[in-house]
Amino acid sequence: MSHPIIVISDFPLPPSVNEGYRNVPGVGRVATEHLKNFRKSVDDWRQVHGRSVVAAFQSLLLKEWAGHRAFRVSYNFVFKHERLFCTSKKLMGKPKKLDADSRIKFAQDSLFNALGIDDCHVFSGEFRKLSGEVECTVITIQPDEPMTSVELFQSFNNEAPTTNSEQ
Repeated sequence: MSHPIIVISDFPLPPSVNEGYRNVPGVGRVATEHLKNFRKSVDDWRQVHGRSVVAAFQSLLLKEWAGHRAFRVSYNFVFKHERLFCTSKKLMGKPKKLDADSRIKFAQDSLFNALGIDDCHVFSGEFRKLSGEVECTVITIQPDEPMTSVELFQSFNNEAPTTNSEQ
């Protein structure tokens, strides 16, 4: 059975962990201006969109998602094309080093905090780097079924190659 999903198309683009913190001798890790600006952007987003997303989430929990308390969250980080790919003739189209997976923690914590929902219910997800005109994060939330490691291995195709650790 297919369930409706929540799509958030304009969540702020979080910094990477390396952009979000800096080490200060004698103090430890301190939030950078990048992280402070992101948190401010999330507060602004919440003021405009938070109530409608929470209402949609609560409605789906009570109706179409009834009984589901585990969720799959996908993060689609949208960057300007020139941040993802080289544009010089010599290196045209070669991917640039741009860390996207370390943005998940900031995005997830900020989103669920803004919505007042405990992120302990997130059981799976993924991330993608996308090219676009406006940098942002497109997030989808949908019901998920928690699984065991046995179920995970059973879900693999029998024809999948094995590694030495699996033999």
